Amino acid sequence: MSGLITSVSARRARLNRLRWWWQQQLGWVGGLALLLLLGAALLPTVLRPAIRQAQADLLRDHVAQLDRLARQRGSPASPQRDIRDARDVLLDSLPPVSQRGESVALLLTLLEQAQVGADSADYLAEEQPPGLIRLRVNLPMRGSYPAMRRLVATLLNRLPHAALDGMELERSTDAAFGAALTGQLRLSLYFRQLAP
Repeated sequence: MSGLITSVSARRARLNRLRWWWQQQLGWVGGLALLLLLGAALLPTVLRPAIRQAQADLLRDHVAQLDRLARQRGSPASPQRDIRDARDVLLDSLPPVSQRGESVALLLTLLEQAQVGADSADYLAEEQPPGLIRLRVNLPMRGSYPAMRRLVATLLNRLPHAALDGMELERSTDAAFGAALTGQLRLSLYFRQLAP
């Protein structure tokens, strides 16, 4: 019997020490924080079914709205026709191949303004389906990194039909250029072919 009393009193002593530590270290604020943490941990499990139901309702409403719009147009939308239409819109937004000279002139003007020292350029025109002409431009450059970076941003903003294919830079070993960079800038300019 004395073993049981000792066990109970030892447990009671540990419980008293824990209660004293809790009041000294955390107090009622700690209890409130513990309740809030417990509530935050249980909140997702309680709300998950309601959230899933709300998502399903929104999806059902969206599908119904799309069906209504398709019926108002008179015929169901054909995905294949929509893809082709998007390609045609993109193709129509490109300048015709007859403006290739103007685009190259603007490119050379931007290079001159950026002062990156492109002495020569290599051009290669390729036909690509559907009705595209791709003009590949390879420009050797020399200058500072900020100037080259501004040039690329200006080129892509002023020539929206241009795509940056790649850029290779390395520190110049020529003492005449100081700490300048040398490298190659590869661009593609896209044009639409004129209808035959």
